[in-house]
Amino acid sequence: MLASTKAICAYQNGATSFLNSVILDVSGSTITAGTILAVNAVSSNNPTITMLTSTKAICAYRGTSSFLESVILDVSGSTITAGTNLVVNAVESQNPNITMLTSTKAICAYKGTAGFLESVIFDVSGSTITAGTILLVNVVSSSNPTITMLTSTKAICAYRNPSNFLNSVILDVSGSTITAGTILAVNAVSSANPTITMLTSTKAICAYTGASNFLNSVILDVSGSTITAGTNLAVNAVSSANPTITMLTSTKTICAYRNNPTGFLNSVILDTTL
Repeated sequence: MLASTKAICAYQNGATSFLNSVILDVSGSTITAGTILAVNAVSSNNPTITMLTSTKAICAYRGTSSFLESVILDVSGSTITAGTNLVVNAVESQNPNITMLTSTKAICAYKGTAGFLESVIFDVSGSTITAGTILLVNVVSSSNPTITMLTSTKAICAYRNPSNFLNSVILDVSGSTITAGTILAVNAVSSANPTITMLTSTKAICAYTGASNFLNSVILDVSGSTITAGTNLAVNAVSSANPTITMLTSTKTICAYRNNPTGFLNSVILDTTL
């Protein structure tokens, strides 16, 4: 989102493989798309985007030579202007996921060197991005990282470990430096495609494809750099893929996912007060 009636979307153009972006303006239940911007002219996989302000977003993606790249997208009305692409590292970087911390700072987590979990701060001045020192968060294969801010100096990341179980870790930020907390093994079942969103500065909710490929969800409570997991909830009893979740209020989220038996898009409210 950028505002209550405006969002920005980034995606890989299936025909060219380049990074594209578009503004989606909302009026009631009607969406109007702006002019599509071709952001670059290189193969750009797994784009991830977050707002910084109501007129600025930052996008990270797997770009040239599969390295991590990032770019500022400035918005005026339904028009997007791209800044200069930043090549962040020189290692294969898969499945980046980004979240804002402040109007001039974002944090990105991704599967980096040797398949390990890595994270980096992006400081923003105008349309220029400066990357901080990359943090090697762990030394195990870590797939599908998902990250959300908790405060301007704290984020929480969830990912799939070598056993395919769900893990989570706090990332504390000071300037452009990240410090990782103790990694929590959230469960002991296969957990695919985790997606996380904050609820409060000390609480997040994560949804994922769990046992029997059913949609599952779990609360992650945070104290300092320590995470405590609640009881996993089996949300449904049908095969479910590619969930995505966002907060609505401090006690309510909405999760959309693919119903595999039908191939249709499903959605569900997850209410932590019930």
